[in-house]
Amino acid sequence: MSLPHTASSKWTIKQPPLAEMNSTQQRAHYARTMSVSSSMGGYDASTDDNLATTILAKYTRSSNLRTTATQLIGTIGPACNNVETLSEMLRAGMTVARFDFSAFTLDYHIKAHRTLSEAMKNTGFLCATMVDTKGPEIQVVRDKYVDEHGDVRISKHALHFSEGSTVSLTADTTQSCSNATLPVSYSRIHGVLEPGDRIIVTRYLITGTNSDSVTLEVTGFEGQDVVCRVVVGATLDGALNMFLKKADSTPVRTDLPIISKEDQDMVQSFYSATRSLDFLAVSYTSCKADIVNARQLCKGIGAPETSILAKLENLFSLDNFDELVVESDGVVLSRGRLGQDVPVEKFPRVQKHLIKQCNIHGKLIWITRVVDTMSEAPRPTRAEATDVANAVMDGADGIMLGAETLRGLHPVTSIETVLQIAREAESYYIRTGAADNHFQSLVEANRGDVTGSFQKMSSVEACASSVVRASSKLGAAAIICFASTGTTARLISKWRPAVPVICVVQPRLKASNGLHWQFSGLGLAKQLLACRGVIPMLSSAVIGPFNAGEEDGSGRRTMTAGGSAAPLRDALRYGIELGLFEHGANDHVVITTKLGGDHTIKVVNVDEMLAQSMGTRKSSAMFTDASSYENLADLSPTSRSSRSNSSASLRRSSLHPNKLFSNSLPSAARPVPESAPAPATVSEDVASRLMQGDTAEGAAHDYLRELERRLEQSGVSSRPDTPSG
Repeated sequence: MSLPHTASSKWTIKQPPLAEMNSTQQRAHYARTMSVSSSMGGYDASTDDNLATTILAKYTRSSNLRTTATQLIGTIGPACNNVETLSEMLRAGMTVARFDFSAFTLDYHIKAHRTLSEAMKNTGFLCATMVDTKGPEIQVVRDKYVDEHGDVRISKHALHFSEGSTVSLTADTTQSCSNATLPVSYSRIHGVLEPGDRIIVTRYLITGTNSDSVTLEVTGFEGQDVVCRVVVGATLDGALNMFLKKADSTPVRTDLPIISKEDQDMVQSFYSATRSLDFLAVSYTSCKADIVNARQLCKGIGAPETSILAKLENLFSLDNFDELVVESDGVVLSRGRLGQDVPVEKFPRVQKHLIKQCNIHGKLIWITRVVDTMSEAPRPTRAEATDVANAVMDGADGIMLGAETLRGLHPVTSIETVLQIAREAESYYIRTGAADNHFQSLVEANRGDVTGSFQKMSSVEACASSVVRASSKLGAAAIICFASTGTTARLISKWRPAVPVICVVQPRLKASNGLHWQFSGLGLAKQLLACRGVIPMLSSAVIGPFNAGEEDGSGRRTMTAGGSAAPLRDALRYGIELGLFEHGANDHVVITTKLGGDHTIKVVNVDEMLAQSMGTRKSSAMFTDASSYENLADLSPTSRSSRSNSSASLRRSSLHPNKLFSNSLPSAARPVPESAPAPATVSEDVASRLMQGDTAEGAAHDYLRELERRLEQSGVSSRPDTPSG
């Protein structure tokens, strides 16, 4: 099926059908389409003879359009809190797990994280941990019970509110919750309300399929109780939240702290039990001080590298958004609660503005409340599908699912569906030249066309933007960068490349003194899972000479690999594993790294680079492969019958650290030369403990003993205070 020629057919290039092209021809095809789109000032369908084939084609061959750049955040709850379901969610594409302290007990969340760790261990997929604080949330205090699993749950007894009836709000939490009396968690609620104010009572994680809410109007006070009249009645069950509104619908400001003592204790206890805190989302963030306090909290509990996210949930957050986006590491657009304050007709404009500002500043932005109906139905509505696609094309980094995975009937299907929609939106985003438009908009913002003042670009961002532009002009298969702090990868993601970004993170041992060692790298790899288009990978841990003068920027010395060839080789092989490029396809990748104090960009041919590394292995202790280059054909996804070619398997962001390439080559291709010591890789036991977040003395001590033994064999000292290498 082809489209008829028009006057613009002079730009049409005769070519075979898309399904018959190899990956290089496909990238060239889309590069030509984008080039024509740019020159014509917009996308013209008539420039593509194979447009219908393009849209309907089943990409049986690996293509960079099959990887999903958009990340998926799933909320952990009763619907998915078991190893089997969480394993399926990881395989489907979940990259961040959310633990919401507004619901369930601390013990429940700790058990849920252990279940997630077991699922990660079983599947070999990393998943970042996000903790969502309760914040100044006002809840209805309801009776609780212990379920069959020993978890404390909130009563499901339904409450019926009839229009015109009277309801009293009391701070006495010993009273029983009923249709006439609602005990609340805010002891000073009577002091912030006035007659005429309104109170909206909704179910926790209200969805489109259960959108009933009760509206109360304050009529007076009886002692410290607030007497209200039911304006809009409904029947509610489960956990209930309250939103306080003035007569003009603006939010009522309370004296509740943004990060309460309860939040602080729960965060500290959760981290002590799990040793995993990649993201901390601060609910109801209202000013810069809230972000500063959250960083101090994380630093105080021993997790200073935790990324702090500002949750935008009311008008106070929007009033101070400019300082929040600068101070925080990212933003969560909580559309359910923010929608209580922002008029519905203005919300689309607000969302687009917030996404654009986060893109300009290079900060994460996640969108919530997208496929509410999938809490009960197996398919979203067309409006919801369009909503997801628009968020992706506007520039959102990730989509967060709440009730869909916490209590929904189809948690795995919800993830698969959202990512399928995102994949199609990304494909359209690339084909129509929107990626180039995004790049140009950032250039305009940097030179002051948007912000009003010229913003000098840092050297690392200048390099990142150049890498993205080079990959576009070259039609590269991927971008490869190396992470120490993750800054380069995040900045590359900011400029929205049309190809995947493989970010290599090498596991390291850090030493603050001669006695204390700990692993680094695992947390960074999990944090990078949240960046759009970034595929973090843990490189194999290879021992090389230790340079006592090398520091990681914090005054602590690190032990790294003896060279950069091994991580690069791992990255190229990982790209083949994911199907981003193929052996013999003449694919190119753009590599950026830092040599000394200089940022460098290099374009390499995948086949030539791998052939070169294979040729040097016989004389290098860092390479243990003595096989011929032809054995790399076994790495092709199409030649490995045991490897799934599904879109879910191709889009995964990271492998188990010890599973990375242990089985990538045939056994005959892995002999160790007798003249060279074998590289020290993480043992299965240590790797399993790393997957569960064990970065303290346990895993580090075992690995350190192995390091010392191999370093002694190589004649290299392992003392961190050694004056010379």
